[in-house]
Amino acid sequence: MKKGFTLVELLVVISIIILLTGLVTTNYRAGQKSFYLQRSTQKLASDIRRVEEMAISTREISCGKPDYGIYVGPNFPTNSYILFADCNLNQHYDSGSDVKIEENQLETGVQIISVSPSPLNLTFTPPDPTVNVSGGTQAQILISNSAGQKTITVEKTGLIEIQ
Repeated sequence: MKKGFTLVELLVVISIIILLTGLVTTNYRAGQKSFYLQRSTQKLASDIRRVEEMAISTREISCGKPDYGIYVGPNFPTNSYILFADCNLNQHYDSGSDVKIEENQLETGVQIISVSPSPLNLTFTPPDPTVNVSGGTQAQILISNSAGQKTITVEKTGLIEIQ
């Protein structure tokens, strides 16, 4: 008796391999987009906390001891936000008089869809730091891509929540 594969068995095995490869590739792309959204959300929340820590340390720069903040502009969708030092202490970003510490980009395909209030100026006044939300007591940032959306909420008490 001879042992081996028949043509039908070989075709079935090849079909199963092709099907599994297609499923893995499709799920990989969806998983990658979900990862980009998660990583962008965590990065923005981390930058908010970092700005707060700059205010706690009362870090001094060229204009003295300013408030520190994050600015998200009024034109949506956008994929960037600005960390700044509020040198004139007016609790909002002025490109001429305030120091831009850095401008950060979100991951590929991830965008900030809306902020409340708009434009968002979230500043921290040293040394406590006191949280200042432009026009309110709570800030919300909606981040989205094709995998879904996340909301970052910052309370006036300093609590940062990701939903």
